[in-house]
Amino acid sequence: MSQRIEATQGNLGASRGQDQAGVVTVRLNDDGMFLDVAVLEAWSDEYEADQLGAAVVSAYVAATLGRIEQWSTGIDEQDEQPEPRTRPMRPRHEELAAQLDELVGGESDIDATAATRGLIAHLQEFQGILSSAVTAIEARSQERIVGHDGQRRVEVVVDGAGGIAEVNIDPDFAEDSHAFNISRAVTEAIKNALAASAAQSAVALAPVDDLNAMVAKLNDPRGMAAILKPDTYS
Repeated sequence: MSQRIEATQGNLGASRGQDQAGVVTVRLNDDGMFLDVAVLEAWSDEYEADQLGAAVVSAYVAATLGRIEQWSTGIDEQDEQPEPRTRPMRPRHEELAAQLDELVGGESDIDATAATRGLIAHLQEFQGILSSAVTAIEARSQERIVGHDGQRRVEVVVDGAGGIAEVNIDPDFAEDSHAFNISRAVTEAIKNALAASAAQSAVALAPVDDLNAMVAKLNDPRGMAAILKPDTYS
């Protein structure tokens, strides 16, 4: 299944979405990242100035759904293909158990009391890190990040998952500006909001990095050897 997913991901392309009236277009690149917004002059025939921001959000949602449809179509196409060749198993000497066995030897070579004490300590540490990571993810999901264009004529709100939740465009700016300038200001505000969201995520989700580091340690032969034979490898 993982091979089919990898093949599908490699075939994904850019996507675009429009609002219901077809006057606002949002584009995402091959990686699903936001590219830009294009607003047509005809927008004023379809919306009041204070409704244009909602049309941008609608177009963004449509572009995101287009990305999901690409995934769905790609998976369906992969399912119709012959089964991929099974990947060869890793040589035994590359497996964690074999490497760990080489480092610590058999059970008779391990101080059971010290090893048990080390495993319990690391389990407690893992539980604490896991709890912190879950708390961080839950807190992050509730956050809202705001970004603006340089002249603060457009405000964009990004949710904790990094999706565009709200776009507010100054009605006076919208009514008095060419569609190109509106498009540029909205694009700038969205990019600024997404950049701010990514920067805050790096800080807010630091406990998740700690969790990944802990998992990596438990999957590392020398890390496990240090737990089982602390006098030798600590």
